This record gives sequence, C-alpha cells and structure tokens, in this order.
Amino acid sequence: RKELFDMKPTERRYENFGKGIYSKDVSRFIYDKAYELAEQKIKQGKAVIIDASFKKRAERQKALEMAKNLGIRFYILECICPDEITRKRLEKRMLENDNASDGRWELFQEQKKDFDAINEVATDCYFKIDTSANPEIARQEIITRIKMGNQRSQYSIKAS
Repeated sequence: RKELFDMKPTERRYENFGKGIYSKDVSRFIYDKAYELAEQKIKQGKAVIIDASFKKRAERQKALEMAKNLGIRFYILECICPDEITRKRLEKRMLENDNASDGRWELFQEQKKDFDAINEVATDCYFKIDTSANPEIARQEIITRIKMGNQRSQYSIKAS
C-alpha cells in the first residue's frame, strides 16, 4: 500500500479508520492490484499467499472466483489471537522505528466490528490459526491442515 503512494515502508500514517490511504477506494485499488499480481504469479506456476485482512466477504469471494477460474486450491487462514496479546503487540510495534505497520489498538477494534464472518466456504478450506503462540507451531499446524484439506477437496482457499 505504502509503495503505491511513494511512501517509505516505515513512514507512519495515523489515519482514522477508513480514511486516507486506508479509505474504501484505496483499499479497492489495493485488492485489485493484489489479485492482478497473484494471477500473474500463479500463471507462472508459483504458489501465492495474499496477506490481507479480507474483512469483507466480497473480497474473499473475488479471490475464490479467481482461484476457481485458474483451477487452483485456495485456503482461508483466519489468524486469531487474544485481545490482550494483540494489544501488547500493537503497542510494541508503535515503538519500533523500523516497523511498516500503521496498526493501532483503536483501528484494530474498528476492523473487528467491520469484519464479515467467514461462512462462505467449505470447512475443509477454512482454518482458524491461533497466532498467540510460537510462530513455528502455527506454521506446522497450517502445513498439516492444508495437506489434510488437499486430500479431501477439489478447491480450497488461501489468504490471511
């Protein structure tokens, strides 16, 4: 997002929820760009992870349609974490000068309220991953669950 606005990755933007570089119009543009880049890489035979909030069902459905049209498996990985841990992580990020995140606790709360529940895909294509623990444990869980899903389904879903 910041790259598209010629901003340094670590430049902070303290925008209100849904405003500035985080407005609906800008987000629409960013998602379209992500789909375009993902499709290019997939057509080159590469695996793709679209790392985005995907808080709106319509965005997830567009990604699913793209996956179906390209004949690939696609998984939704919903990262969950207790609020107290999330709050501490966001506060820590704010103190780091080399962190690209503009995430703040108040924005996280607004995003949670604005999140459309994930219920549009098969359960073997959708995984909730607890990110409060060791990242290596989460990585192993993701790999195991995707392998299990690949054994059961023709299409699957991959995003964060």
